[in-house]
Amino acid sequence: MSHSARAVIVSAVNPYPPDSGKAVVLAGFLRHLRTRLGASNVHYVHLGPAITDLEPFKGVQVHEVGTATGPEKLKAIALEAGLKRRSLQETFMASPSVAERVQTILTQIDADVEIIDTIRLLQHVGEPPARGRRVLYLDDLFSVRYRRMLRTIGEGGTSSSFDPLGQFAGNVPRPLRGLTRQPWSRNALLALESRRIARAENAAARHSSLSLLLNDEEAAGLRARTGADVRVIPPWVPQRPVAQYTWDGRPEYVFVGLLAMPHNHDGLVWFLQEGMPALLQARPDARLHVVGRDAPESMLAAAAPYGDHVVIHGYVDDLDEAVMTRAALVNPLRFGSGVKIKSLDALARGVPIVATPYGVEGIATSSEPGLIIVNDAAAAGRALAELADPVQREKHAAGARELYLTRFADDVVMEAYDSVFGTSA
Repeated sequence: MSHSARAVIVSAVNPYPPDSGKAVVLAGFLRHLRTRLGASNVHYVHLGPAITDLEPFKGVQVHEVGTATGPEKLKAIALEAGLKRRSLQETFMASPSVAERVQTILTQIDADVEIIDTIRLLQHVGEPPARGRRVLYLDDLFSVRYRRMLRTIGEGGTSSSFDPLGQFAGNVPRPLRGLTRQPWSRNALLALESRRIARAENAAARHSSLSLLLNDEEAAGLRARTGADVRVIPPWVPQRPVAQYTWDGRPEYVFVGLLAMPHNHDGLVWFLQEGMPALLQARPDARLHVVGRDAPESMLAAAAPYGDHVVIHGYVDDLDEAVMTRAALVNPLRFGSGVKIKSLDALARGVPIVATPYGVEGIATSSEPGLIIVNDAAAAGRALAELADPVQREKHAAGARELYLTRFADDVVMEAYDSVFGTSA
């Protein structure tokens, strides 16, 4: 693809600041396309409240198409979810008026490559372009995520307190949001949505020339079910240069993530209830720093008994300082899908990780230097305590850097993106 070629991304997410996994991936796509094609040849079609700060886009042309109106959302519940039996992910973003605007803009741009952000947006883009290529970025498989939520709920414990809507709640009519907080209706909706979204994922893959996922296991499963061209790409999490921040030897640890997200909410509360006692038994002077927006009340209540041993920071401007000054990052997820960007962020900074298998899914399947995989919260607490030893910590810090450079460094990611987007140096 020549430097004068055009590319367009269609998404409902503002990638800046890159404070969620989806935003990090989309920011990486934009970084790659700006590098290969030049910012003036890259377009971003955005569904939702208008983006007000365009400075981070660095010359990329942003096209706003608005969002579904209230009447459209109510009509979609009857038509899309009822008659057409479509998934709620699609239903609550369905909008004929938005679709018309999106398709008009895509026709005007006439891009060499269109990147469509998940099946939520695929419903708006119409027929594939007459020329060029259309790439469907599936992110991760929501059908897998919902099945895992249901399994975790079935196991009991802290899982009953999370809201499965997470960030998607803003797209759901307010009177219906309470249904996801009542156990009986939440479980029924998760089971129904898991089936419907699986059907939509399979259909989208079959009708797309190329679909992208972040996780090898999920990609293999989707290929087996559909026979479609489904490939795995690594997220682009830039390596952090050696900064002025270093670990000072204290047994202090960090959890990072959007705290209202179901997997973060459940995993952190589980760790607070079962992992912190094990950590404090081994290291009575330990402290956990929690970095992320939108902490639910149930999470604050779980942290309160530990006093100064658990510090809830909210959003922070300098993630380098928040992460690189700690002995390790803990990622104790009990469900999820895709790749956990927070774990890649730690590896890029040379910070060891203690995680459950879901916390490092798509990165590793067994423990290795830099990454300690555990199966329960108490084991996570004990592993964190061991990383307060300077010798152990340095061994794992070196392993974290090596793991990142082998699989997620800039040149590795750009080569993968060139392959799927048809770009080149």
